[in-house]
Amino acid sequence: MATAVVSLVLSPRLNLRFGSRNVLLAGLLLIAGALVLAGRAPVEAEYWIDVLPMMVLLGGGAGLSMPAVMTLAMSGATPQDAGLVSALAGTTGMVGGSLGLAVWTALAAGRTTDLLADGRAPLEALNGGFHYVFYLSAGVVVVSAVVAFLMLRTPRRPRRAAARARHHRRTGRQRGLIHRTELLPPSSSPSRLPPTAGQACPRKVRP
Repeated sequence: MATAVVSLVLSPRLNLRFGSRNVLLAGLLLIAGALVLAGRAPVEAEYWIDVLPMMVLLGGGAGLSMPAVMTLAMSGATPQDAGLVSALAGTTGMVGGSLGLAVWTALAAGRTTDLLADGRAPLEALNGGFHYVFYLSAGVVVVSAVVAFLMLRTPRRPRRAAARARHHRRTGRQRGLIHRTELLPPSSSPSRLPPTAGQACPRKVRP
């Protein structure tokens, strides 16, 4: 629910106001914080203390990150390549998620086996395997945030670009009006136009 609310309501407004790069960085930091909280959850975890804060942070971070990633991926696409870029971005996300899940599952299983060999209880060993993977995931997310901070550029703010476009249109209309006024023939000047109905003709003063 947090992912849906943030991605559909808050994320578009934040992207317009602060830029997709900054929103992506904020979302990655929220995800990293959620994974750290998940890595410290005990075996006998309480929902309101150990689970709910992690889920809220994870949902909010995902809701901020996913629209920002798609916006950045589509920002350089031409209208002819928009469909191809969108498909590649979606496919890359799905493949990356599947591979990441497989790698983290294998690492968690290996860590759990090692803890069982050390004489830990099954639940404690299983929880230790999950902790290991959660901390590794948080580190990967932090590295991703650093790479995004160094590599991505902040796009020009849409509001500033829109204000500049309105200024250009306004100055263009003014220049066009001045140009048309300069091109009017002498007979069309207001001082030489024929009088309208109800207007008296000016009298010529004889010398």
